[in-house]
Amino acid sequence: MLVELLPKQYEFKFGEGVIALRFTLGALLKLEQAGLSYMDILAEKVSGKVILEFFRAGLVTPVDEKKLPAVAEALGYEKLLAYLIEAVLMTLPKREENVIYPPPKPDDPEFSFLRLRALICDVMGKSEEYFWGSTLAELLERWTEYAQAMGYAEEPEKILEFDNEGM
Repeated sequence: MLVELLPKQYEFKFGEGVIALRFTLGALLKLEQAGLSYMDILAEKVSGKVILEFFRAGLVTPVDEKKLPAVAEALGYEKLLAYLIEAVLMTLPKREENVIYPPPKPDDPEFSFLRLRALICDVMGKSEEYFWGSTLAELLERWTEYAQAMGYAEEPEKILEFDNEGM
């Protein structure tokens, strides 16, 4: 059941080629060092500078650094912003429908990247490159599968829905 997932990236056409975006934890760290967080791209008003920083951080396809503003101009900042938002949303974990997660207890530790890094690298035995090259959604999904398989965590309860009207 524990299968390594293929990295997911958001791709869009540009001219004759394709540009790919992927916001790994390493990319989010670069943004944090530049004074930005993933919430800055989801804000109501986003500056062109923020759009370019996110474009630079999430870019998978090799594009010359000097040509990035020209590529952004050619695409249009509004269109590029929509692509960046989609790529960032792919990075974040999604809540599975029809699954009941137990409510947090007061003594549960708060989420932290240091704790997640310790779980992935120290407990699972993965490398630092693996950690920083994965998205938050991928890491949480992999840890959940691993914890359930090793008996560290129980599988969350699923809600069963039945259609009684057709009977």
